[in-house]
Amino acid sequence: MMDITDRKESKSICCAVVCDLLAKYIAGVVCETTAGAIEEHLCYCRECSREYDSLCAENPEIFYEIGEPCKEVFALRASGQLSFSEIADIMGKSEGWALVNFCRAKKEISDIMRKDEYYE
Repeated sequence: MMDITDRKESKSICCAVVCDLLAKYIAGVVCETTAGAIEEHLCYCRECSREYDSLCAENPEIFYEIGEPCKEVFALRASGQLSFSEIADIMGKSEGWALVNFCRAKKEISDIMRKDEYYE
């Protein structure tokens, strides 16, 4: 049995679960609680965020539908691989602002993909 105090092991298991659920999350077939947990995890886990980004990159036209400033923050984070601190400096805002707008962009992308039924 895994010791829950072993953070590295716990994180890798959580990441495996999140990656397994990403396509279902994008398709909108996970419950609200699971969606919230995935969204929170994606805001902080760079590895899972990259996996999510690669799934979204299969449909680049979606990015035209994202509102500003979320689109710019998402582009800087996903394409430029910049930290939230670096994005905050570029945008003249706080690191928290950059994180929030990145998470909003991910949510907008998921909502667009669900609405347009990209993943059925």
